[in-house]
Amino acid sequence: MLAFNKKLHYALIAINYLAQRPERIASAREIADAHNLPLALLMNILKDMHHKKVLRSLRGTRGGYSLDIDLRQYTPVLEAASISMTSMSSPRAMA
Repeated sequence: MLAFNKKLHYALIAINYLAQRPERIASAREIADAHNLPLALLMNILKDMHHKKVLRSLRGTRGGYSLDIDLRQYTPVLEAASISMTSMSSPRAMA
């Protein structure tokens, strides 16, 4: 079975959360609470993704994060990765 490190796993959870709410800004606390993630670690991950231009950040009391990329351009990569992961976890691939 394929295992992701925690940072990657939390980053994918945050991206998925934000992708489901494209018209909204979500705070780190909102994402952490929704998925029971450690807030301090998630905040660092979100900050890193902001510096890499994956997320847009808005400061202030109503601040938070939103996606700064179009996930549709990554669809072929995600589909290929999904197929690879599925085949790797199948019983025949393990034999």
